[in-house]
Amino acid sequence: MSAELTRPKVFISYSWKPEEHKELVKDIADRLVQESGIDVMLDRYDLNPGDDKYAYMERMVTDKTISKVLIFSNQEYTNKANNREGGVGTESTIISQEVYQKVTQNKFIPILLEKNHNGEPCLPTFIKSRIHFDFSDAVKFEDEYEKLVRFLYNKPIDKKPELGAIPSFILENDPVRIKFHHRLERFKNAVLEGKKNTHVLVEEYLNGFIEDISQLRIEDDNREVPEDEKIYDMILKTKAFRDDFLEFFEWMIKLETKEYIEILHKHIESWSELVSLEERDSYDSKKVLRNSQHYKFLLKELFLYIITIALQKEKFEVVDYILNIPFWVKDHYGEEKSMDFTFLYNTIDSLDRERKSRMNSNRLSISTDLLIDEGRMDYKRINLNHLQETDRILHYVSYLHGDYSFWFPYLTMYRVKDLSLMKKAESKRFFEKIKCIFQINDIEELKSKINEIPESKRNYYDFYYKLVDINSGLNVSNLATKY
Repeated sequence: MSAELTRPKVFISYSWKPEEHKELVKDIADRLVQESGIDVMLDRYDLNPGDDKYAYMERMVTDKTISKVLIFSNQEYTNKANNREGGVGTESTIISQEVYQKVTQNKFIPILLEKNHNGEPCLPTFIKSRIHFDFSDAVKFEDEYEKLVRFLYNKPIDKKPELGAIPSFILENDPVRIKFHHRLERFKNAVLEGKKNTHVLVEEYLNGFIEDISQLRIEDDNREVPEDEKIYDMILKTKAFRDDFLEFFEWMIKLETKEYIEILHKHIESWSELVSLEERDSYDSKKVLRNSQHYKFLLKELFLYIITIALQKEKFEVVDYILNIPFWVKDHYGEEKSMDFTFLYNTIDSLDRERKSRMNSNRLSISTDLLIDEGRMDYKRINLNHLQETDRILHYVSYLHGDYSFWFPYLTMYRVKDLSLMKKAESKRFFEKIKCIFQINDIEELKSKINEIPESKRNYYDFYYKLVDINSGLNVSNLATKY
């Protein structure tokens, strides 16, 4: 047995009255010895006729081999200890001297056997302020007994974890990241504790998120650093914000309440103000005063991830609400209008044109390369296949929304596979779950919607490749054909 698990040796101080408490203490002592392997020193075990009980008490209290003195206290013990009467009075005199002389002493452990008529613990004055074990409640007795045994072996239930690494946001000395991380922790704790103010914390987090990422604006006119380099560097700084938001989203959709999705939908509307921040010098159109390209990248990426998470967790009602309820957003001219989710589909010209040209790159899309870069695409278990599926679902839903809706699935340039979501929808039951995403009641309605899409749009060609036809992509001919 390791040093940490050396068998504890304890002395029990108690009152012989009333009889039921005297026998209860004896039963507990027996159990500590027999069931828990704890060496118990008890007068009823150790004293024989002719022994000096007062000398025994003093020896037990001051014995350095005894790790703990367990003080089983009831009203009788409390009265005698406070009035210094009898054997209890003698013991308490010795104990109180030890306690008062060594204020940090935790050798003396109160164990409550009863409460007074006011519901207050019956504890002597000298240990009344100490944390105690409560054996007065029969319902809690077994839990308290286990806590006591764990305490004596120094193996508590609530053990302090190993000291972790210093958070990166501390090392980076970034007060913004510290603040938004604290908001997330408050929200998570409220969810775990079932508090009723979670909607307030949802709004607090989302409002704080906009406030925090607004501080990532690029507003300098330093011509020495290429504009695409500024954008690229700023995008790298957004990853912590992205991960924090995604964790918040995962916790939020656990709440199973439409109210929270409505709050999120309204929040996504506010993203339009960030993606329309770009401003150029009125005298020199090549001179950028404020650039929003990093916001366009982050918010498009965030949207792709939250839909992916909702699909993975089969929160199809969440996907339906976000994709099919229009957003009231501001366009690049500051005018408000109704748009679907594709207002977040933005090209990142700073990377895909300017950076590509400056670096003489032959990559199809530098921004897409960055989105799936190994160092960035590391949120939990989400991988390229998951993101690519979502990208194509968004593409097909945008087609079903009509002429003014378009989401190009750039991730299909890496590989094209069957959509597992639509493969699963061959099951009638699963199809019933996901049909809300496409705003249909049955297969015939889906076919009708597809037929309304112009042929030129259904067979869209990019300069480099052809997209998978919507009928094939959505596996229309096989939907709901199995039980």
